[in-house]
Amino acid sequence: MSYPGGSDSEDSLDVDTIYSIIGNPHKRRIITYLGEHGEASFSELKKALKVSVGNLYYNLDGLAGFVTKNEKRRYFLTEKGVKVYRWMKDSEPMLKAYMRKKPSLIDKYVVSLLVPVEAMSVFYHQRVLGAGVFIATLLAGLFTTYVTHGLLFIMEYFPYVSLPLALRIAVYLTGLVVAGGLVELAARAMGFHAPIQLDFLGALSAGLLPLYISPPLLNIAFNDPLMQSIVFRVLQVFSLGLLTAAISIYKNMPKERAFIVVFGFYYIGFFLHLLLGGLEL
Repeated sequence: MSYPGGSDSEDSLDVDTIYSIIGNPHKRRIITYLGEHGEASFSELKKALKVSVGNLYYNLDGLAGFVTKNEKRRYFLTEKGVKVYRWMKDSEPMLKAYMRKKPSLIDKYVVSLLVPVEAMSVFYHQRVLGAGVFIATLLAGLFTTYVTHGLLFIMEYFPYVSLPLALRIAVYLTGLVVAGGLVELAARAMGFHAPIQLDFLGALSAGLLPLYISPPLLNIAFNDPLMQSIVFRVLQVFSLGLLTAAISIYKNMPKERAFIVVFGFYYIGFFLHLLLGGLEL
């Protein structure tokens, strides 16, 4: 199989680069649309692709080097992008066969649902939305801490504590700082450097929101503490996937490594839960 640029070309593309584009339906459609139309504005691309603003920004950034903007802020294919487009046209029968392949059940029902990258990309470059969700999550945690007399720490909830409200709030806020710090440190340790943005904080907050708002609702819905604990653990699994997707998007990190980062601060909270479980606070 030949690739754009040829094996001896200085601008030749490796297999991973090609499949990162053709394996993503949005990137593939962006290349195709610009290849067929020459150039397009952001709104024209959004209308043609029928995606959210954040999702389009995310995929355009993922095509850096293949797509760029002119002085009129209209997008067009670079020389490398044109090569990819021509290769896609020349390889159309193979691409159709590739796209007809059904994803595995794990990819379709586990990875895509539990780690919803496309859904979380709605926050990308959406600072107002990110700020709103961040504030909502912060208030949800404070509300839960106040009305349930419990203790929130990162992804854990301690329902029976006798600590003063001010101390419980301080622990809750410390948990948020610890979570954000661990994400940044782990990403840098793995070689993924990306600045912390307000929309990223919003995406992380969206992953934590189900956990922070659920304790008072579970107290109303279930009288059995065991059932409350089971439902909360299910929500934790859901949050693990949302947080993994958010970190994968904003740190440009493979999902597997993003999950390692998320599991790290989940484990800290869970270990603390086990450590303090037998103590009366």
